[in-house]
Amino acid sequence: MKLPPINTLSSVAFTRPAFAEPNSERPNATGKARSAGWHRRERQEQQNHDLRRALAKETPDAQHIAELLAAGADPGAASLKRGDMAAHALARSPGVPAYQAAGLLAQLIAHGMTDLRASNAQGDTPLHLALDSQSEVAAALMAQGGYSNKRNLQGQSVTDIAQAKLADARTTALFSYKAALLKEANPTQPVLQAYQLAKRLKEVVEQAGINESKRPRVRFADTPSLRATARVVELERQLAQAHRLVETQNEKIAQLQPYAPGPSR
Repeated sequence: MKLPPINTLSSVAFTRPAFAEPNSERPNATGKARSAGWHRRERQEQQNHDLRRALAKETPDAQHIAELLAAGADPGAASLKRGDMAAHALARSPGVPAYQAAGLLAQLIAHGMTDLRASNAQGDTPLHLALDSQSEVAAALMAQGGYSNKRNLQGQSVTDIAQAKLADARTTALFSYKAALLKEANPTQPVLQAYQLAKRLKEVVEQAGINESKRPRVRFADTPSLRATARVVELERQLAQAHRLVETQNEKIAQLQPYAPGPSR
């Protein structure tokens, strides 16, 4: 058997098939749009993360927080791990004075933080966390309507946490006072301040609970479904359109009234 020449074999067996080269002059618009959308989401998530991190510091920088909010950070966005929103992050900061807490909350509300009673992944509202860390943010939250009788996943309400923190502070203050008597000295000032803060927060929580129980509530026999609500809105729109049509016809009739023939005799 006669074999073909070597150059023929190489051209037959090892020739790379010709594929159509992509047109570099016409880029894929869909791919660019997806990439731009992904980068936009990543930038938004990073801004939200930076906002929560800045609020959770022991001494939050109000100027930096204002810059993040102006850049588009969403205070209502929840973190992936804890489910914390911006108000939860602020409630975790124990060293915020009362006036600064009120100002930061006002900033968050002005930039879209509408629900101060939202629960995170552990069922904690911002008030749960603020009372647990004995932060002045608790009083600011209740002043903005952040009180809620929700219970977290451990079954604790904000009243339970306030009572437990007051009991701990009272015990610590008592031991400090007894130790001070033995040493013939005054109890330490931070311990007394912590006790006074716990006592004041518990009183504020109790008063907020009383005010919440007195608030009138509207009760419905059956909660309307979304489909029924949308149908009612559509019917109201059609009724308003019919009213406008009748008014238009009446205006035309009024304009033509002077030209109408008189009664025949």
